[in-house]
Amino acid sequence: MPDHLASLSSQSQQADLPADIQHGVIVNRLWLIKMVGDSPTTELTFHFFNGTEKQKEAGKWDGDGGSGLDPISGSESESEESPTKKKRRSGRNPFDFKTWQDCANVGFIEIQDKKANIRITFQGSGFDSAVGTWASSATKRNEPTMTLAGLADRHPPSKEHRGSILHEFGHALGLYHEHQGPHAGLLLKLNKEAVNSCLGADTATRNILKIASKDNPDIWNYTNFDRKSIMTYHLPRKWQLQEKVIRIKGSRKLSKYDQGCIRLMYPPDLRIPKNENRFRKALTTLHVDETVAGNMIADFTRDPKKEVNVRLTRLRNQFNQWKEGVLLYKRK
Repeated sequence: MPDHLASLSSQSQQADLPADIQHGVIVNRLWLIKMVGDSPTTELTFHFFNGTEKQKEAGKWDGDGGSGLDPISGSESESEESPTKKKRRSGRNPFDFKTWQDCANVGFIEIQDKKANIRITFQGSGFDSAVGTWASSATKRNEPTMTLAGLADRHPPSKEHRGSILHEFGHALGLYHEHQGPHAGLLLKLNKEAVNSCLGADTATRNILKIASKDNPDIWNYTNFDRKSIMTYHLPRKWQLQEKVIRIKGSRKLSKYDQGCIRLMYPPDLRIPKNENRFRKALTTLHVDETVAGNMIADFTRDPKKEVNVRLTRLRNQFNQWKEGVLLYKRK
């Protein structure tokens, strides 16, 4: 490891971080950064098992065109005979809110194959998604990994449903519930009986009450609680027992920490100057010291012979190392 990176932990201990800073609760299930031609990116395939045309269009609102996977633009990249005929997403976001694909170097490709990375059904009940690459290991390859059964047969979706779609695709990219992160338990004391009464014991435990341990090897990155995160549920006052009730309405859009966090987890090609500036801003938004941020980016440029995706993955891990230094400092 370069000498300047070995000092990340000690530098982070000097950072004057506000007590309520949140950088995301990320599981150790992030998708790989790969080279597509000469460009580093993370390409995820998706497939609809069912649903009306309006539901499918609404469900695509998490990329360039909205809260899903942006309207189809571009051409089919494979021949008619191929069983995995693809439709690639491209274009600019014409909406007044940020999407995951606005912030992350991620591409979504629709394929007619039940072995896609993200497999979506509109049948069943409610909204649900596998987290990150658990989609590849925790479910059978021909079964859905995401349920959007609560989505109305309309396009564009309502603001409420737009938020639900963003939330589920946050899971698909590797984000865990904010209110179930290791530090949420330090701020929140929830009324188990009240939550169970509203949601039922199984749902309440799975989606609200079960708090991840800081020692859980599947939790890759976290700090304190961001009540404005898209990954936070609405937690009404009657569910909270702590002395100071926290107003947590549940969000319908990405918070600034959601945006910064996902940009660091799926970083852009830093060979491009404007991307380097955006990445540096994401680091400082998440309260990484300017000097440390500069050292991280400098390390990326130091080894130009290595493949860009390898260097970006290393940079992603360096950010986690810096964060762990902050967490160790706060635990003392």
